[in-house]
Amino acid sequence: MPRGKPERYSAIADALGSYMETHKLRQGDRLPPERTLAEIFSCSPVTVRKALRHLEQKHLIHKVPSVGSFIGGEALQRDHDYLVGIIFPDDDLYYYRLLTRLEGVFERFRFHPVVKLTNHAAVREDESIDFFNRIGVKAVIAVPNELCIRHYEKLRCPVIFFDHYSGKSTIPHVISDDFSGSVSAMEYLFSLGHRKIAYIGSLMDQSSINRYEGYRKTLERHGITAEKRYRKVRILTREWGFQAARELMKLPDPPTAILCGNDTAAAGVCRALVSAGKHIPEDLSVIGFGNTEIAEDLDLTSISQHSDKIAQAISDKLVMFMSGQEVPQESVIPANLVIRSSTGKAR
Repeated sequence: MPRGKPERYSAIADALGSYMETHKLRQGDRLPPERTLAEIFSCSPVTVRKALRHLEQKHLIHKVPSVGSFIGGEALQRDHDYLVGIIFPDDDLYYYRLLTRLEGVFERFRFHPVVKLTNHAAVREDESIDFFNRIGVKAVIAVPNELCIRHYEKLRCPVIFFDHYSGKSTIPHVISDDFSGSVSAMEYLFSLGHRKIAYIGSLMDQSSINRYEGYRKTLERHGITAEKRYRKVRILTREWGFQAARELMKLPDPPTAILCGNDTAAAGVCRALVSAGKHIPEDLSVIGFGNTEIAEDLDLTSISQHSDKIAQAISDKLVMFMSGQEVPQESVIPANLVIRSSTGKAR
């Protein structure tokens, strides 16, 4: 029977019911971890997760975030009044750095953050929003997917966007000045004599679009048309940075510099160049975006988004919400270029 089909997880759900009876599990008892259950029933963790969700919908079990699954329908506890939902699109270090800077305001309101990673999947983001709505979190702080914006507006609690946002939504958001950040990086590359500059990034959200627009308009201001062959846009991951860099190096007329949409993609670019025997910046200059620990470790020139200032702006909005004050819709944090050894004069 194909893995993950409805018949498969339904059968596992039935088997889990028998497992609970055989082991005489009672209300409130904890089930084994998903990977352990996958081994017991000889199936994938994904199938187990679907089976558990099926049982949860029937109120036969309930999940406690970051803890596990328990027997019996979920009874809302007072602690839920102090939960705040956090939604990240991936495990980028930038997001976790920002989360640590929010700890102060969480402690002030006795909030306990519940973090959900969506891996850029709209379905997973919608599921996270539904989960937060169901358990009654006090607030949600999210890096939103454009496809899920309307879903956020149905939440019965304050919502704050950061890093990404949508011009179609009135939800308050905190962003860095990504456009100006890209412009400053491009002007610096031009000052080093670079004219063949590639862009590796994404166009999945407004912030990513702003970063690309800063790249494109700076080229135009210098009388250069942004060439499609030098534009590699998909998703901001290390793997994509590696693949895109390899494709660029195969061009008959490869670029002399690459501007990346974040430091994670830039790390993939650096790995691709080193594996191809290229030297940074002698053969090719690289600039990241975010100025995370990755940039520091790789001595990578990067655009600082000032995560401490962004965290402070999010904290201020959260305090305003909790105090019943009017919350400004947009806060824009200036970005600036931090120059390191990954950039040099054009060949």
